[in-house]
Amino acid sequence: MDDFKEMSSRNSTDGYTIRVPRVGRMGPETLCVWQMNGKPVVAISYENEVQLRCAWSGEYVSVFVGDPEYDTAVGVFRDDGSHIPGWILRSAWSSSLAHGQLGGKHVVVSGGHDGSVRLWDVVTGQCRRVFGNHGDWVRSVAYREGEGQVVSAGRDGSVRVWDVTSGDVLRSWVVRGGVRKVEVARSNESSIIVSGGGDGVVRWWVDDEIVQSGFVKVGHMRRMCLYESNKNHYVVTSGWHGKYCVSNITLGVIVSRGVVSRDALINDMAVVHSGGEVIVAMATDQREVQLWNVIHNRELRTISTTEGRVGRLAAVDDVLVIGHDSGITVHRIIV
Repeated sequence: MDDFKEMSSRNSTDGYTIRVPRVGRMGPETLCVWQMNGKPVVAISYENEVQLRCAWSGEYVSVFVGDPEYDTAVGVFRDDGSHIPGWILRSAWSSSLAHGQLGGKHVVVSGGHDGSVRLWDVVTGQCRRVFGNHGDWVRSVAYREGEGQVVSAGRDGSVRVWDVTSGDVLRSWVVRGGVRKVEVARSNESSIIVSGGGDGVVRWWVDDEIVQSGFVKVGHMRRMCLYESNKNHYVVTSGWHGKYCVSNITLGVIVSRGVVSRDALINDMAVVHSGGEVIVAMATDQREVQLWNVIHNRELRTISTTEGRVGRLAAVDDVLVIGHDSGITVHRIIV
């Protein structure tokens, strides 16, 4: 693979950007990013493979190892030419990823197109557990770190809570209209499961109650992201024609609505924290990412790309990872 190349220098306006060489014919299927040993690590899922790389240097952390009974062996190479044995995850093509920690070790949860949910060791690349099957495409996964649980949402509308140790299903319910996204938040001692449905309703459950704790009707929903500010939890959802809606699920009310562009679709969203400000990054089908203060409906900045369609976003702290047709680009957002 080609070396990673610096595209722009660090400054207060443009941040710091590193372009990643093309990593697949169609760009990433999904992305996940977190901090590990003081450095951002990004998981890139594409063409039945999941690679973990340091966002700034491009160095490999690991490549997830599949099940040899079902998966196909491949040779994967570091940028310096050294070899990493890897597997194409034919039986677990990952459509969603989530990061967490288990017993002090970093782990990643993957949801597959085949309905499988798997737990991976970040350092070794080994699959630590395969959970039961949804029977259909897993749209979204999340990790409940305090409880040692995995939450998954299938295209069939089912939401399942799995015990990491035993692999058993602890809770299961069906959301009418299907689930597009599921995330987990903490409120004091409680753990909140938040889902965004195809029927345009944001639902949440507190303390493992299957009975719905609250909901907000936001209209047609394509994407969803969750963040916390001043001890309140907010959900940002996007619909058609560039519209978005911000809901305070702590209070159960809609607090803001806005439009990115009536001629654009919002392909994905991610939350960036920079300079004490919460910024929502929105990838549009206009080959750009817009950065917004959604509470005040104020656009802060636009990041344009010539690398093709922007399909996926992921963020941790002030680091924003943009997935496009040619691979991924990493930005440090400075406000």
